[in-house]
Amino acid sequence: MTTLYLESSAAGAWLLGESTGRGVKTAIDRAHVVVCSALTLLETERALIRAELQRVITAADRQRLLGLLEQGAAQWHIMEITAEVRARDHDAVGRGLVEALGQHAAVGDDASLTAVKARESLA
Repeated sequence: MTTLYLESSAAGAWLLGESTGRGVKTAIDRAHVVVCSALTLLETERALIRAELQRVITAADRQRLLGLLEQGAAQWHIMEITAEVRARDHDAVGRGLVEALGQHAAVGDDASLTAVKARESLA
């Protein structure tokens, strides 16, 4: 059985059509179990909002991509975070918190969106 941990930069690469995105989607489709954190979903949503604000994608694109993320997340195992951490991530200080947690936020406009950090393991 293959388990894949999906983190935010990989999800962003998939949804935003980055060069590594096709490989991410293939890994998701092949995995028996996909796991991600609730923070990954929040960071990915934020990346889509930022892409819209930067006119990389349209509002309609953002809605469509959020739909794809929600469809996937409905089938994935989501590791929850505390309400306090979730609230902080929505605040302006959220980026600092994400960095402190050692996460790779997919909110920048740099090469972090192209990084695929998916871990597969056989059980």
